[in-house]
Amino acid sequence: MTRRDPTAAEVLGEQITPQGWRANPVPAPRDERVRRSLQDFELRFPVARDHRQMLQLLGSQFTYAAPCLVNNARECEVTLVRFSGAVESAFGFTRELLFLYSPYPDLQHRTFVAARASLRHLPRDVTPDLVVVWSKDPRARVKLDDWSGTEFTAIPLPADGLDDPLELLRILREYVFTRDLYYETTPDIRRPRAACRSPRRGCRATDTPRAGSR
Repeated sequence: MTRRDPTAAEVLGEQITPQGWRANPVPAPRDERVRRSLQDFELRFPVARDHRQMLQLLGSQFTYAAPCLVNNARECEVTLVRFSGAVESAFGFTRELLFLYSPYPDLQHRTFVAARASLRHLPRDVTPDLVVVWSKDPRARVKLDDWSGTEFTAIPLPADGLDDPLELLRILREYVFTRDLYYETTPDIRRPRAACRSPRRGCRATDTPRAGSR
């Protein structure tokens, strides 16, 4: 299938519905251990239940959850998200994306460092240059924007949850397609730069198959 870049309207959700983003959906995990870990995760972070519902409306799923294994961030939880084929194609993702949930009301730089370090403690390779972070800290976005760079970017989720599934795509669009301003002064969001996508080219995770795949 020929890859095409999304138009600005598609990425912003202005002319495409959540149903359109569900193309080539990811099935819910069937492994009982994974299901239990996801249930425990949602008990610790109730906002994740809403996030899961939003993801499912986009044909996407949480596929893994576990306590953070990095010192100074062991109260955090790490989880992986596999996006639908439509979302992956639009944003250039080829692997799962790490989400980190922090219970602390004051997000510290060590949690940002722990998010990156958590990539080494996962059961499989994931997107290496992006992480999505949820925190109760109302200044999380300001802090994460300051700590992030072109080599590794932390994308903040709103502390009070998402209004609708397309809001998540708008947030991803803002960071994925505009973070590498080093390469272009006025980036065209309809034509993402190769530099933005190249770190995410790689083998797909084979243990989270799509619906209908072998």
